[in-house]
Amino acid sequence: MSSQNDAEVKEVVPSARRLSETLRDTGHDFNTALADLIDNCIVAGATEVKITARFNEGDPWIRIADNGRGMAPDVLNEALRFGSEVEEYAADDLGKFGIGLKTASHSQCRRLTVATRPRRDKPIHCRVHDLDHLSESNRWEIQVVSADSVPVRASEPLSRERVGTVVLWENLDRLRSYAAPAGKAARDGFNRRLEELNQYLGMVFHRFLDGTVPRRPRLRIWIENEVVSAWDPFCRDAAQTETWPEQQYEVHAGNLRGAALLTPFVLPTSHEFETRESHSAAGGRRGWNESQGLWIYRANRLIQDGGWCGLRKRDEHIKLARAAIDFAPEMDAAFRIDLGKMRVTLPDELRNDMKTFVSQWVSHANDRYRAGESEAAKARRRSGKTGKRTGGRSGRASSQTGKAGRRTATRIAVALEKAANNTDTVEALESIKTEVRRIDDRSASDLGWR
Repeated sequence: MSSQNDAEVKEVVPSARRLSETLRDTGHDFNTALADLIDNCIVAGATEVKITARFNEGDPWIRIADNGRGMAPDVLNEALRFGSEVEEYAADDLGKFGIGLKTASHSQCRRLTVATRPRRDKPIHCRVHDLDHLSESNRWEIQVVSADSVPVRASEPLSRERVGTVVLWENLDRLRSYAAPAGKAARDGFNRRLEELNQYLGMVFHRFLDGTVPRRPRLRIWIENEVVSAWDPFCRDAAQTETWPEQQYEVHAGNLRGAALLTPFVLPTSHEFETRESHSAAGGRRGWNESQGLWIYRANRLIQDGGWCGLRKRDEHIKLARAAIDFAPEMDAAFRIDLGKMRVTLPDELRNDMKTFVSQWVSHANDRYRAGESEAAKARRRSGKTGKRTGGRSGRASSQTGKAGRRTATRIAVALEKAANNTDTVEALESIKTEVRRIDDRSASDLGWR
């Protein structure tokens, strides 16, 4: 009688043609894909990352160049393998699954070129990972480019024997969503993506950009010639921001034991900001209501920007409450981090342990918000009395004008929605809504866009 170990086995290799296309849709968007590549730059010890983006008359290309350690040829080959085998990630590494470079890049482009130089006295090593080639050959192959044939777009940042790595995206089919790919609407959409990317990277990597990550050099990121500035979601530079005591919780994942650190803040009320612009900027890219709650960091890199992870529902009256939750990569299993490193699941045990404290902290944020609204209402009434003495309109007239203004704003918003649908520019309008929420929360509210 034969044992199970003696049974015949066959290797079943996944279809390169089918699986490579499937892996394009693992959850990345334009911003998160580029953030995933910057993770690799940080792991490589880079202090500078330069993003070059060219519209190129409707055939755009994007390049990410760093001054990190670079890679030897065998390491480069491994980096371009799906599920690359890394012997062991360091405790503070941002990498996770060994597929980020490929899935992030191919979520946006079909042709990925990587050029790298590990030492000044070494030639440039270059490889191409092309989905069209994989589709034709149906084999998991990468193309080796000789040192004297590296395309200028990939080699330029490594000229004069500079050390580092360049990732080049070409054939960006996911950005060609316009009827006229070289037209003005397409160009404007491309530029908006870069503006939104600037905001996103400044938020996700703000600790690295402001130089507060232990044992890591300060990071600088450029998009074209513009430096990305760190954006602190907790307004710690504002004197009126309240910092509550840190809370440390034990977290379990199988046999692993680790910790999660909760650092709560209560932000200033609207009237405590010097200007409406500064208040709007503090609301972040998604606005004040969407930004309340838990900001979750893995190895100091932001994974989730707000939300309550099932602890409670969003509420206008608690939007001043924001807290950082920090955990180490060794606890990934407990937090069930997703492939795109964009979302985590709060462990049930941790959620239960946090409830009592979170309730107290949020209650205080609620009280502070309501007190601020009361002060703002008093200020408006004082302003109204002054207007009446100087010949201003009566309260009734002002109320009628306000209602008429809101009706007009609603009518304009509806017209814009219809126009966007009729002209196939819904995506552009969504970008406009995001920007209006960022720069003028009150106008966004009037238009029903908050």
